[in-house]
Amino acid sequence: MTASADSPEFSVPDDLFPGTIVILAPHMDDETLACGGTIAALSDKSRILVAFVTDGAMSPAPTFRWQGSPSTSLPAVRKREAENALSTLGVPKDNIYFLDYPDGELSAHVDDLAVRLAEILKSTKPAFVFVPFRYDRHPDHLATYAAAIAASEIATNAPRIVEYFVYYKWRLVSGGDVRDWIRSDCLATVDTSEQRRLKLTALRCYESQTTVREEWQTRAILPPERLGEVSQSPEMFLVHHEEFPGSLIFERGRRWIPLVHRIEPVLKKQKDRFNAFVRLITSAKQTQG
Repeated sequence: MTASADSPEFSVPDDLFPGTIVILAPHMDDETLACGGTIAALSDKSRILVAFVTDGAMSPAPTFRWQGSPSTSLPAVRKREAENALSTLGVPKDNIYFLDYPDGELSAHVDDLAVRLAEILKSTKPAFVFVPFRYDRHPDHLATYAAAIAASEIATNAPRIVEYFVYYKWRLVSGGDVRDWIRSDCLATVDTSEQRRLKLTALRCYESQTTVREEWQTRAILPPERLGEVSQSPEMFLVHHEEFPGSLIFERGRRWIPLVHRIEPVLKKQKDRFNAFVRLITSAKQTQG
């Protein structure tokens, strides 16, 4: 069940993940981006439960506040999209939870979330809990991971933690894929080539993310090239090992990766703000001309 991003040894989902699975998705679409093919490949969908942690109210959102604000209907829209996407993948509607924490503010609710997740784990008794990668780039994803770890320590059944990858392309690491730096004996790879069309169909259910909805948007949150990449690539998972906490999961770069993890999101935010400002100036000049 070992793998690397370059030369994976594929695992069979039903053999890799027997028993009940709880997938914790910080936002509506994370579950399909990272696990959609695996969900589709699992034979018994009744044992898959998905909990959406935030209300999804901040995507898409403008770079600057004065550009506007997200639509107030966005949470309801994204919930419908999530139900449609998971229905496409075969997950029963009764197996979907919406926890409705404020999007973008989850780090302030980790303790409360941990208690709620512990209650879910107690009632569902999963064998596995899927969470975002411990070095994910989004603060809500990191908060979900932290709360899940705390909840698993509270829960008496102690499910196995499995980390999935949403943001795995890093510009400041050699090769551009952070998964290549992880110990191969901690990774499992699922061949989802037979499920790629179904996964792509499920992703397209998220129209709020795959289309341009607002005047201030220049591109979709999930552009076509991203959809193509994640639907055609195998899905990789980090099977949590207590003996490899934190950066010990990396075969190399144990100091560099945590540093990049802090720096790269800041640089991206500054780049996005700069590009938005340039577009504003260009638009103003064109209007005056």
